[in-house]
Amino acid sequence: MQVIVVDSASTDATCEIARRFADAHRKDLNVTVIEQSTRRGKADAINEALRSATSDYFVLTDADVTNPSGALSQLISNFQVDGVGAASGVEIPVAEHTFASRIENGYKAMYTAVRMAEDGLDTPFMCESEFSAYRRDALEPLRPGCMCDDIELTVGLRSTGLRGAYDQRVRFYEKEAVTIGP
Repeated sequence: MQVIVVDSASTDATCEIARRFADAHRKDLNVTVIEQSTRRGKADAINEALRSATSDYFVLTDADVTNPSGALSQLISNFQVDGVGAASGVEIPVAEHTFASRIENGYKAMYTAVRMAEDGLDTPFMCESEFSAYRRDALEPLRPGCMCDDIELTVGLRSTGLRGAYDQRVRFYEKEAVTIGP
């Protein structure tokens, strides 16, 4: 397994933590830490990782996402189905109970219903880039300044003839904002 951590000029200790993890697990994992000196956005970070990736599958996850045991294996198992080139699961928002979190939870519930319907017809319009997997050989770099990486990755992959899968058995948890505003 190859693990690539791209730190886009974070203001916390992400690079230091990732390097300590890499040192502690160097016998078991191939960990690469890429440090960007300026914030260039998620699309640029994904492109950096794509340039370094050598595995058959390219899995994305965000720093604020946690997964239950077995979620990654379940996500990857979707590629056993012919024609599947991308897969994602159901996001479960995790936040304090505030007005903002109730709005977010309602939005995510509708969003999940739409993705399930899209998957039932053919392919989801997008796979959740917070936790998603792709066939590496079917991905193209994202356009500079891309604002919707998950849509661009999935639509680009769909243009190759492969489809996405929205696996309801795969759950992931993402910490959500608890306030509205800057």
